[in-house]
Amino acid sequence: LEIEQVFGGTKLLVPPHWEIKSELVTIFGSLEDKRPLPAVGVEKTKTLILIGTTVFGGIDIRSY
Repeated sequence: LEIEQVFGGTKLLVPPHWEIKSELVTIFGSLEDKRPLPAVGVEKTKTLILIGTTVFGGIDIRSY
């Protein structure tokens, strides 16, 4: 998933058992994974790769 943002915020809804790999460049911003820990572990077959840039913004990762 490619994310480009400036002075903004993004909320991603991702299942808690997916693995997330971040290749994001953050400049005065943040990337926070607020999902609960899965009871069964992480599935290596379900991987979300985040690429892009965030400047003065924030990305929150949550589960449903």
